[in-house]
Amino acid sequence: YDIKNMVQASLFSSRQAYIAMEDKVKIIDGENAMLNEDASKLYYLSDNDIYIAKISGKTLKKAERYQKNVDTFALYGDNVVAGKKDSEDDYLYDIYINKDKVASDVANILCDEDFKTFYMLADCNVDKETGKLIRYKGGKTKTIDKGVHDFTVTPNGKLYYIADYEVKDREGDLFAYKMGKGK
Repeated sequence: YDIKNMVQASLFSSRQAYIAMEDKVKIIDGENAMLNEDASKLYYLSDNDIYIAKISGKTLKKAERYQKNVDTFALYGDNVVAGKKDSEDDYLYDIYINKDKVASDVANILCDEDFKTFYMLADCNVDKETGKLIRYKGGKTKTIDKGVHDFTVTPNGKLYYIADYEVKDREGDLFAYKMGKGK
């Protein structure tokens, strides 16, 4: 069973991750494996729990459970953003950032380039296809607008969103948010 076979097998396995360290390959019983920014920690999902394994030199330390009962996660810088399905809708999640619950019924989340500012469409109403646009930064959440259908953050940090959305017409108004100065 050589390296080539292990890599090919990993492409079809959703339950294992293969980690190359120097001339060895370690098999992790988990999925969605990611390294933090300085490659000192390996994060992965196993049985709906997030685990962290510290990396010291050429050694992958024993993993410790970081957070229980999540369905997905991602790393943004050193921020761990986890999602847990909270409703019958497959695409709405409760969002946790570094273990703290930040918002419920979230349909979309984006991060600014600084990896410290997060924007989310929360408290979504599936029938109206809208939610509350919020900003999370430094442990604080601020509501930007309600009745928002969609949004984007440009690479230079500008926030644009569609509000006053009519489902039957599939139309809404486009707004530009000037950080802290309204719309």
